Order: sequence, then structure tokens, then C-alpha cells
Amino acid sequence: YLQYCSVSTIPSYYDTDLRFKDGHDQFGFGRTPPQNSSANSTFQLASKWLHECLEKHDICSQSNGGVNPRPARLIDIGTDSDNQNIRVCDVHTLIPPYFTLSYCWGGKEFLKSDSKTLNRWKENIPWELVPKTFQDAVIITRRLGYRYLWIDSLCILQDSNDDWQIESSKMASIYEHGVLNIFAALAPNADYGCFHDHRAEVQEEPPLPLYQRGWAFQERYLSPRALYYRHFEVYWRCRVATHCECGSFSAGIDEEQHDKFRFLRLETDEIPHPEDTSADTGWANVIRLPFGPWEKVVQAYSRCQLSYISDKLPAVSGLAKRFRQQEFGAYFAGIWESQLPRGLLWHGDDQPNKRRPDLARGSDSYRAPSWSWASVNGAVD
Repeated sequence: YLQYCSVSTIPSYYDTDLRFKDGHDQFGFGRTPPQNSSANSTFQLASKWLHECLEKHDICSQSNGGVNPRPARLIDIGTDSDNQNIRVCDVHTLIPPYFTLSYCWGGKEFLKSDSKTLNRWKENIPWELVPKTFQDAVIITRRLGYRYLWIDSLCILQDSNDDWQIESSKMASIYEHGVLNIFAALAPNADYGCFHDHRAEVQEEPPLPLYQRGWAFQERYLSPRALYYRHFEVYWRCRVATHCECGSFSAGIDEEQHDKFRFLRLETDEIPHPEDTSADTGWANVIRLPFGPWEKVVQAYSRCQLSYISDKLPAVSGLAKRFRQQEFGAYFAGIWESQLPRGLLWHGDDQPNKRRPDLARGSDSYRAPSWSWASVNGAVD
């Protein structure tokens, strides 16, 4: 039985002088982030950002319209901090507020649900079996006042093609309707975790493993709110605002002059949010520009990696569905009718290990017809 969490129960984390209760400096320009991203002040800021968004940002709570397909399962993390009552639960009629997690699977085996383990996980998931990234996501969800979490490896049966087909088709909706997406950007695998010491000595942030993951690409753009756990500090992004722990972005520093906000520019400027339909700068207008945002989607997405090449089109289908709501015509294996014939003028990387795989329909490596950019491995332009 699923119960709703009450957002109104989130406590106030600030004293009257706007100093954090754990003794950190007042939030604002130039504030030094705590040494570790699990600090109380980080949770206090994240709670403030979340509460402010839920209370004031109407666009962040807008639905894209149509039917909202519910996830078949969620993870009930319980209300006890001893972590003894974590389990997978079925979702029937009501969908409780839930968080989602974006993370890298990596090459190591980790906790999953399948036809043999699902009934066990519905009773209880032993904490010692939960990988570190999942443990941290449970802590984040609980500290921000929520009880339910969606993680693909536990909420989709990994040995059932039928269940995968059904649940993966809901992926875009699952992320769009989640309260908050936890973005474990540093983690190359499920055992790495979200919480780490901030690397103040790093002048330019190295590539982030999660940004190379194909499925995570659309998760970045479809989630209404996201909390990014990165090298320098923790960042917030919703459809209205962006924040960082040091306060410089919130204080109005020009992000064009701030290298560490490059990833935010990519999200908010180069590929607008589908839900932004304002008359002057909204998605509805930008999307109709000839060969604009969808070409950028293809170029950026094609540079990401997938564990299974058969996911090439499914992993971007959520974004495609949002474009489909506009006037782009029919969708042919990654190319829009309104963009023909120019949409066929793509070219790929000629490196030997990036060439087109076996194109025979029915073969293990087939994923798209030869005229589609999705038929090749590697980057396309």
C-alpha cells in the first residue's frame, strides 16, 4: 500500500539571521562549499531549492498533457533511518511523489530485480546488498522528505523482455513526473556513490562518466528538477532556476564567463525544455527553426555510449516524443519528415571501430535502417 509523503512537513533549516544551523556561512556569493557533499548544509540548501521550486515555479510542475503512464514499481525506502524496511512495491492506482536516479551501470555486477528475486525484494532488500550509489540516493531521498524512489535496475525486471519493453516505453514519463532526479555524475558504476569530497584544487572539471551514458542524455532534459553531484560542488537545475552551493550562479554571475557552468548552458540554452512554451523564447518557437534543436540532440546524443546497441533509438525516444507534439510530421528512425531530405545528409566517424555494424534485419546488431544516423556507431554530424 502506497502512502503520499507530505511536502509541508519539510522543516525549516534556517535561523532568523540566515545562517545555517550547522555553522556554515550565510548562503550567497562567494560561499565556500563544504568539504563533502553529504554535509548538513548541502541538504539544507537542496531542501530550500526544492521547497522554493515546488511553491513558486508553476512551469516546473506542468504536465506535457495526455495520459501519464505510471511506473509498475517503486522502491519504498520506509521512514526509519536504520534502513531495515527498504523494499520494491507495486504501484496500483495512486502514484505517490517519488525521486528518480540517473547513474552509470558500469561493468560490474550489482543489485537488480528479476523474476527470481522480485518477490524477495518485495519483502525486504538487505542494506548490505544495496550498492553505494543506491544507498546514497536513499539517503538523499529521505533527507529531502520523501519516501519513494525509482531506480531502473530494481523497478524493471532485468530478465524479462516483455517487462522491459513496457517499462522502458514509460521512461520519459517516469523522469518527467518525478519530483526530483538525483544525478550521480561522478560515479562510473553503481558502487561508487554520490557523496564525495569536493575537489577544490581542480581548475577544469574532467569528463564525467554519467554524461557519456546514452540513457542519461534524455534524463537530463526531461526531469523537471535535478540535483547534480559533481567535482566542485552540488548544483541544482529546474525549468526556472539554476543554483550552486557557492552561490555565484544564484547571485547573477555571467555563466558565459564561468567555465564550471558550461554544462548548465548546454541544458538551458542549446536544447530548450519541451515544457517551455512561452511566446518569445519557448520550445514551441525554437523547435520549428529548420534543423535546429533536433540536430543538436542527434549530434550530442550520438557521442554518448550504450551498453546495448539495440537501445540506440529507444534511449532517445522520450525526447522524440516531445518533439512529436509539435509540427514535425512523421518520425522515421531518428529523422523527422519535415527535415527530409536534409535529414539524410548526416556523416559519421570513419574510424574502423566506429563503422556501421551488421545491418541485416533480425541480426543481433541491427538497430535501424542504413539511411538513419542510428545505424552507425560513434559520433555523427
